[in-house]
Order: sequence, then C-alpha cells, then structure tokens
Amino acid sequence: STVSTLPQLSVLRLASCNLQKFPELRNQSQMIYLDLSNNQIAGEIPRWIWEVGDGTLQYLNLSCNRLVDLPMNATMCNLSVLDLHSNQLQGEFPKPPKIVDYSSNKVGNSIPQDIGNSLTSTDFFSISNNSRSGVIPQSICNASYLQVLDLSNNAFRGGIPDCLFYNMENL
Repeated sequence: STVSTLPQLSVLRLASCNLQKFPELRNQSQMIYLDLSNNQIAGEIPRWIWEVGDGTLQYLNLSCNRLVDLPMNATMCNLSVLDLHSNQLQGEFPKPPKIVDYSSNKVGNSIPQDIGNSLTSTDFFSISNNSRSGVIPQSICNASYLQVLDLSNNAFRGGIPDCLFYNMENL
C-alpha cells in the first residue's frame, strides 16, 4: 500500500515477497526493471502493467505466480525480457519481445501460423510444458536471431521445419 508513495524508481525487485496482488505502480514513469516473480499473485495481468515506465520498461518478470490471463492488446514497446513461466496462463500470447518465456502454463491451441514474423528480433523463445498442438509453423524460419527455441513437452504433430536444421545459424 505504500508503493504509490515511493519516489520514482528505475528498478524494483519484489520477488518472493508473498504478494497476493499487483502493487500500484501506475505512477512509476522511469521504471526499466520490474520483478514480481515467485509470489502469490493470482488472476489477470492488468492492462496498466504494460504502461509502467511510460514505455521504458525493458525487463518484466511475473513468473511463478498464479496468473491466468494475459491481455491480448498488450503493447511491449521497449520490453526486451518477458518472463511468464510457471503460471496458469491460457489463450494466445502477444507479439514476443527479445527474450520470452511462456513455459509451464496452460496455453493451448496451435501456434499461430505467422508466429515467426513476430520473432524476427527474438533471441530466446520458450513455450515448453504447455498444451500446444498442431504443427510447428514454417514461419518459425523467419526468426533468424533465435539462439534458444524450446517447444518441448507439447502435443505437436507433423514434422519439424527443415530450416531449423539448416538455415538457423544462431540456434
């Protein structure tokens, strides 16, 4: 409750603090690093979280909570790292930033066919341990900067796109 009276912060680490709800951070216009991981925050990720730092937020870690929904119109202007692993997120994920971890959630359905077009500058992409099905789309080949691609423990069918073996220099 006292977070709203804090001075402007650039870094806030509240990992493992047994938080049960998102602290009020809307007035934090200079924040670049926010870690709320390993708490007990439940429910939907609020839309205002993407506005923290007035577009300067670069690192957001909400992993190991009990989050269930991610707003679809999330704009992650300068976000480089988004860690959402080990929640209960369902549905689709927004365009990923440079490093993204959506592993160990309840994200079902197939990977969007054009996902690779959203990964053109992404280094790390993980959707392991979800309920993904369908095929691995050929557009994944457009993610030429990928160094880590973790699609393990899902229910994919079909083959692996050849480009992942031959054309992905960094993978």
